[in-house]
Amino acid sequence: MSNSSSPDSPPPQLSPQQALEQQAEADRMQEVKLLLINLFDREQATIKAIMACLYEAGSVNFINRKIKPQPIRSLVKPVAKLAKPAFIFMGYRWFQKKCPPLISNWLRRKIQFPAKILPPSPQPQPAISTQYVVGYQLEIRRLRSRLRLTTGALIGVSATLAIILVRVNSKPVEQLWQSTITSQTTLDRSLPQGK
Repeated sequence: MSNSSSPDSPPPQLSPQQALEQQAEADRMQEVKLLLINLFDREQATIKAIMACLYEAGSVNFINRKIKPQPIRSLVKPVAKLAKPAFIFMGYRWFQKKCPPLISNWLRRKIQFPAKILPPSPQPQPAISTQYVVGYQLEIRRLRSRLRLTTGALIGVSATLAIILVRVNSKPVEQLWQSTITSQTTLDRSLPQGK
């Protein structure tokens, strides 16, 4: 939390009672974090179901917004559905790692009741040259086009990865190995024997 005192001033001295209260608060918030971790472990199926719903709705909205031609949209939507298991797996791992501290820190901020600080007085803004404004607008356009290109590449890579994962899961490794040996044996038989 930010203090209202200047950065050069030493931190305020705490009384023994205040130090005990702060330590008790830190202990309780650590307990809240552990309880959240326990809750998320027990509710794994619920969290994964929530992520699946968010992915389905979000991927459709993302595709509708970012991909303009309708024929391409109709091709990309089924491919995006193939990437859902990978998203759920990665999303759940992120959720387990990041959410307990985020939620416990947010809850801690809600119970601290900081003193109200008056907003700073408005400063006069310097006039900005139109040349700089046009330059910034061009840079924003360039960055947006790069973002579209990167997004398209990411969708392509995700789709390829999803297709590979589906194929590997539908055809176990032993079958792939057996088909490789069979095709090699067939190829060896079809080649003329050298003397």
